[in-house]
Amino acid sequence: MDTTFLYIVTGLALVYALSIRIVQNFLMDKKLVKEVQEDSKRINEFYKEAMKSNDKARIDEAAKMNETLMPKMQKMLFGQMKMMFATILVFLAFSWIIGHIDPTVNDDIMMNMTAGASNQHSSFILNNASTGFWYVTVKAYNGDNEIAFNQTVFYVNQKTDQIIWEQTRGQGMTVSTSKEVYSNGDSVEIFASDVPEATRYVAIADHGNRFYMDLPFTIPILNLKRIYDAQSWFIFSAVILGLILTPIVSFIMNKFQKQNEGVQQ
Repeated sequence: MDTTFLYIVTGLALVYALSIRIVQNFLMDKKLVKEVQEDSKRINEFYKEAMKSNDKARIDEAAKMNETLMPKMQKMLFGQMKMMFATILVFLAFSWIIGHIDPTVNDDIMMNMTAGASNQHSSFILNNASTGFWYVTVKAYNGDNEIAFNQTVFYVNQKTDQIIWEQTRGQGMTVSTSKEVYSNGDSVEIFASDVPEATRYVAIADHGNRFYMDLPFTIPILNLKRIYDAQSWFIFSAVILGLILTPIVSFIMNKFQKQNEGVQQ
């Protein structure tokens, strides 16, 4: 695995977590949120007392108090929606960057398969491949909709250990290669069974340089020790770093806000 790319993804997760905390502090009106929470709690307590005493006048008064609170609550919810949209946009931007620079994806071999007598077929010449395993993924589409997905594995020079296992989804489709072990210079023949309603088939050869990160501990319940895929590591790192950064950023922003209020006074 490329450790440089690991550091880049972790660094991007740090920048993302920091950016989100700063955006949230600027977009979220903490004073308004606190006022709404306090008013809502006070109205709920007032309403409970009115219900206990069965005082209709006080119950009606509680309803009017709720109506008065609604504009503040709507303003708070609108602010939360803005913050959510900003968070999604920033996340999509970072995800695009990671996907664009991911060396484990950029070196994949992608081929359109052609129809044979009874199945789909594609091939490529194996060159300069080191000993190890390759994944072959075949996706069947109806238009732009993926309707079947399956994988198989072949090896270069000799059988070796795999770091992850094949996956399948959608309609049943068999994927195979002409043999299990190849040498450099061989033609790797890929076959896929026909799928009803499929209009095209795409084969992707990936020479096993998958991104993964071993954790120093096993996550309980999930029983997770190794994280695969750069996007998954980015999300995991961003969550952990976000938990660490939240109190730090909040402290700095609150201190900055108090200094500004002192200058204005």
